[in-house]
Amino acid sequence: MTIQQQHRSFFQAVKSSGSLIRSRFVAYHPRKACRLCGRLAATLAVLLFTSCAGMTPERIDAIIAIAGAAAQIGTQVWLAQHPTHRESFQHVIDAIAAEIKNSGATNEVKIVALLSSLPTDALVAPNKGELYVTVPHLVVWDAKKQKATRVEGKAVAPVIKATLMGLRRGVAPRPPIPPPLKFS
Repeated sequence: MTIQQQHRSFFQAVKSSGSLIRSRFVAYHPRKACRLCGRLAATLAVLLFTSCAGMTPERIDAIIAIAGAAAQIGTQVWLAQHPTHRESFQHVIDAIAAEIKNSGATNEVKIVALLSSLPTDALVAPNKGELYVTVPHLVVWDAKKQKATRVEGKAVAPVIKATLMGLRRGVAPRPPIPPPLKFS
């Protein structure tokens, strides 16, 4: 199973279960998930799944950085494997930019709906984190802290702007690599 297939199956588990922590546990430990009682699962969700409300500015900055990096690297990886999807990425970028210009980055539901029209469900930056589009929210997985965070409150606008910038950088054509220098 490729990494893209693993992420797709994880995201489908998120959509079907409605619980990010429960589905992450089920996706990697299906036998043990059967044994968990409802209270234990609820306690685990409360401990591991947080939102941006009441977070420190440093933590919000880290979430913004993860979202931007995941958008950029995830887009580059996806387009390297599926070059025909460049137009759909560009269409989503243009639509999000127009929405931000018209109403600012405050209309989270509409912008997340636009992001959900991307051909991929998750944008991944290896060893940094992942950005999941779960309508009507964005969810950022921090690989270092092993914590999922639903983006809400004062972090919505900066995360959306960082995601847009990451998508733009990911779609931008990369300059050719120059040949190595030869010293004689």
